[in-house]
Amino acid sequence: MTNTRRSTGLAVLLTGLATLAGCSSPPQDEPPILLPPVAWEDGIAPSSPLESDPIVQAARTASASDAYSWNTGNFDFAQLNQTWQTDTIERNYRGYIQQTGPRFSFIFPGPPAWTPLSIETRPPTHTNRRLILRICGNSADWIAREDKSTTTGLFDRATATTGYFDIADNDDGTYTVVDRNYGGYGHGAFGSGERCDGSTIPVGRYRITPPFPRLPLTKAQKPPRYLDTTDD
Repeated sequence: MTNTRRSTGLAVLLTGLATLAGCSSPPQDEPPILLPPVAWEDGIAPSSPLESDPIVQAARTASASDAYSWNTGNFDFAQLNQTWQTDTIERNYRGYIQQTGPRFSFIFPGPPAWTPLSIETRPPTHTNRRLILRICGNSADWIAREDKSTTTGLFDRATATTGYFDIADNDDGTYTVVDRNYGGYGHGAFGSGERCDGSTIPVGRYRITPPFPRLPLTKAQKPPRYLDTTDD
């Protein structure tokens, strides 16, 4: 399978227009939820010395929340809102409700699998300090397609490539993901797309496989809180 064909699934997740709705007073924050447990393939769990870094921990929460929101249609819960920018949540929501047939029905069999390589500081923007978490991962065939159940939802450590999280330091002990590349694709920003040693990548699959959504989808269980969904 070519990189172009492999990238079809992830591209659907990242497309869509975001429309922010005005709000006279912000709603109360949703409480944290219990994210589903995973079983580690080949007994390889997260073990990098960088795992204890709060930046890596934020990225772990972000990627787990990314997968959970897509699998459940819940785009408004604490971990998601705290680790992702609003416009990214809205783009993913738009992609979710564009699932109109088996070809476009997706699930994550587990959180995107990656291992951290390094943390670097970018030149500061006018708002906050930016960080690049470089990772080794492979998401090319990780997202499972309902019409290709035997050739997707897979993870190949041997073909892992570098990826990244572009992260904003909020100066209050919290971090927000601005952009990400989970690895497994061609050359891109921040040195992504280079071959890397995937032998220690922790691949976690949900202990209970989530079902594919019933199609066609016209709305999510919980849309993003600031989004006007009256026309969806």
